[in-house]
Amino acid sequence: MRRLGDFERALLHLLAENSRRSITELALRLKTTRPRVRRCLAELESSGVIKRYTIEVSADAKIQSKSVRAVFVVKTRMTRCRVLIDKIKPWPEVVGIRTFSSRDVDLQIEVAVSGDAELEALRDRIARDPSVENMYTMPILSEWSRR
Repeated sequence: MRRLGDFERALLHLLAENSRRSITELALRLKTTRPRVRRCLAELESSGVIKRYTIEVSADAKIQSKSVRAVFVVKTRMTRCRVLIDKIKPWPEVVGIRTFSSRDVDLQIEVAVSGDAELEALRDRIARDPSVENMYTMPILSEWSRR
């Protein structure tokens, strides 16, 4: 089976949340055109990744529960927050971004991934960005409250 790209994984993530989403809604959420969404869905269906719209994803697609959550605390170079935010905001692993007015911290990036290896790869991907000066990771052990 072929490897899924970022766009395909983002599309599958949205369908896994709600398989009844319309093509129009999917295109809006993915910031793309309806024809691109239709083409991608057709390819995923014909290749067997999407088996039916309950949504059942083949084991090869590696779509797993996002049981590992963490916060990346980031200091950017100069005033480069917006550059990094615009780049990572569409990533399906990113569940929240907060900015701060602090000498040591510019951003908190909350992520949800399926395992430690995926967390490490995502951390490395962000840390290599030229706008990142410094970064550390805080795994989330428990969440006591959220409003």
